[in-house]
Amino acid sequence: MKRLYFFLFVCMIAASSLWSFAQSEQFIQDVSPVIQILGRTHDELGSSFLDSQSGDFNGDGRQELILYAAREDKRGELLIFNGEKDIPGTFDLEMDDPDLFIEGNAPNREFGYGWITGDFNNDGIDDLAAWELVLTLEEFGSAYVFLGGHDFFERGRISARDADHIFQGTSHDYQTRTSLVLGDFNGDGKSDLVIGNDSAKGRFQNMGSAGAAYLFWGRDEWAPIIEIKKENVDAVIYGKDDDMPVTLLARSAAAGDMNGDGIDDIAVFAWWGGIEQAGEGYVLYGKSEWPAVIELDEIEADLTIQSPFPHGGLGHSIAFGDVNQDGFDDLLCSAWVADSLGRENNGAAFIVFGGRDLPASIMLTRDAGAVVIHGRSDLHHFGYLARVGDFNADGIDDALFTGVWPDAVEEGENDHSHAALFYGREEWPAVIDLDKGGYDFLLRGGEENRFIGVSAYFMRWNDDAADDLILGDMSAIAPGRDKAGIVYILNGIAPAACLLHDYE
Repeated sequence: MKRLYFFLFVCMIAASSLWSFAQSEQFIQDVSPVIQILGRTHDELGSSFLDSQSGDFNGDGRQELILYAAREDKRGELLIFNGEKDIPGTFDLEMDDPDLFIEGNAPNREFGYGWITGDFNNDGIDDLAAWELVLTLEEFGSAYVFLGGHDFFERGRISARDADHIFQGTSHDYQTRTSLVLGDFNGDGKSDLVIGNDSAKGRFQNMGSAGAAYLFWGRDEWAPIIEIKKENVDAVIYGKDDDMPVTLLARSAAAGDMNGDGIDDIAVFAWWGGIEQAGEGYVLYGKSEWPAVIELDEIEADLTIQSPFPHGGLGHSIAFGDVNQDGFDDLLCSAWVADSLGRENNGAAFIVFGGRDLPASIMLTRDAGAVVIHGRSDLHHFGYLARVGDFNADGIDDALFTGVWPDAVEEGENDHSHAALFYGREEWPAVIDLDKGGYDFLLRGGEENRFIGVSAYFMRWNDDAADDLILGDMSAIAPGRDKAGIVYILNGIAPAACLLHDYE
């Protein structure tokens, strides 16, 4: 009986924690429990997690924490914490080190600006792939693959050039720049790689930036260095460049199974494409055979997603997850600079539901099968990032959208940065206006944390059943340090985990 009382007490505490989040709005400094990781001087810790996710690189069953620091010379660096590491309430990078450093090869290469995880070599252990955003016109970006293994953390401190495999940029058109995706798009059981470059010229080779996504099919053996060039690419998706040569295809890309056929689909967005440069998205269903060249001017995508907001930036960030528990992956996307409901740059976010028989095209805010979420007020830029994770451990993916306008924050004009969480559910309303609520939890930055929402991802840091939320704020002030940045780990809440144990 004592064990039963203790079980009920634990469940009541957990449930009260969950209820405290429901329909609540809080500042990051008021939320508990939170772990803070303080950056070093000029680290700008947490300034970007564009294509970011966690993985288990040493095969111990626990996910590792990955952080990005730009550093003063914009070299870029990834800091990786072993999932077994016990991080206290505050971890100071001036005083202690992570378990592994990977630093960029040279200044102005922004190594680690985005990264993904997955089983690149099909050995059952997650691998890490990171890309760089080169800031000079004379050099080209590359992607670096670090293979997982039981000795992954024995390396200590290494550089990008120590990667097991390097996809090396060779020209302005053939380089990494904006997105990187792993998935099995041809159903052969091997991980394929997609490299996105939104500045690449299209098939007409105009002076603009139609953008392109380059596909490399998975294989048993990879060379140490794979040059990104026409003869090495297995398939390419070119952005439209007949009427508007600057469409920026592959600004964002993601893998998911929207039509439920068991093969990963590719979603790529051109955030200056579409009607009145509103942005346009394209989903190409996975298949056993792909053409070598897919020109979106001539070959229609299986699903085209259009936005009604001119110059709204649809596709700045996208993510896949099953947020309505119907067995099909849903697509989260956003138009972060859209003017909606008469507001200026409030931004809008969308959820496009997956299904067996999807239409060939969807106009967001008008057609059925999608949810639109309007930013709450002027300059909120809602939808800067889209992320998926199960924060409340109910077995349904939750949707997270953030809002921040970095340029305005730099000029001290904006303290509206925020992250809005929507718990997954079987039934969603067609329209949500954040000005009237509708979120389950909204986390605000304020004066002291004006960049909350510029970086975010979910991972399972601790041993409970809930995904934890990693939030970076490059503007947060660490004691006595300029541009240090702070990363916060917000623990997920899992009262349902109490039901997993059988008590007498």
